[in-house]
Amino acid sequence: MRQPNSNKKILSLLSFLYSGGNAKSNVSALTVIDWPEMTALIMKKGLVGHFYSMLYQNPTAAALIPADTMERLKTAARRVAAHNVFYESQCSKILDGLSAAGIENILLKGFSYMQDIYGDTSARGMSDIDLLIRPDDRLKALEYLLGEGYEIYVIPSFKGSREDFPALTDITGETHFMKKSGALTVGVDLHWKMRAEFPMNNYLDLDVL
Repeated sequence: MRQPNSNKKILSLLSFLYSGGNAKSNVSALTVIDWPEMTALIMKKGLVGHFYSMLYQNPTAAALIPADTMERLKTAARRVAAHNVFYESQCSKILDGLSAAGIENILLKGFSYMQDIYGDTSARGMSDIDLLIRPDDRLKALEYLLGEGYEIYVIPSFKGSREDFPALTDITGETHFMKKSGALTVGVDLHWKMRAEFPMNNYLDLDVL
């Protein structure tokens, strides 16, 4: 028999946890799961914070999961939460700094909707901060981020100067910045064009934002 793919396995578990099944169905559903495999899938999909939060709020279900699995999820979820607190502070600093520099900006993805969808900003691990700015503001944004210690990371082999920045970014419509902060790396993606297939194009008219 063909095994369900990883997305289906995760969705099935989510559906069960949201449904709040009775005790008998809890035992049946949760004891047949390959928990090492499921834990690896949850971590790979970046959902460990969300799953641990759901299980923490459902002690009946949590009691049916192997103790070592719960401990592994707990440790990973705490790591994600600490990481996201750091990212959230950096995001707030950047938004305030850009606004103070007269650069209008919109936060895209990540923190912009995580609270609304999951009810928790530590539900998923953040890997970068996505911001939408006006095309004419990209040089001001460049100067601001460089002043804050960020480095341009368009592609690993890019060695261009600041003068090359406008010409290159006319083509890309975005650029990437990185900054090391202790053991952590902060990534910022600046966007001023949306690719043709971007799902929000029908809702974001860049000419009137």
